[in-house]
Amino acid sequence: MGNRLRPIYSLHEDDFDLEDEIDRFVIGLAESVDALQDAESAGDHDLLDDLATRMASQAAQLGYPDLEKIAKRVRTACEDADKVAIEESLVELTVVARRVRLGHRGAA
Repeated sequence: MGNRLRPIYSLHEDDFDLEDEIDRFVIGLAESVDALQDAESAGDHDLLDDLATRMASQAAQLGYPDLEKIAKRVRTACEDADKVAIEESLVELTVVARRVRLGHRGAA
């Protein structure tokens, strides 16, 4: 039972004006993570940096500070060209993204 992932909820989950945008973001999160992983596999750190920047911005706007923080960590690893840090931060981002999906109705 200790290994069960705890859901992450948007800080704006009760904001009706952001409801559709949050839905689109969370539902598309798996594809976004796949794109990040694909960029890393291809060694395209510029694309990875761009995708992580976009994710961090959207996560901040939509009330997911944990996801924003780890996406920024991916960016920093790209800027430092630190392959180990890139891999580690992507693994963590994947877990956090899964927790976000678990916290969103209908997206898990």
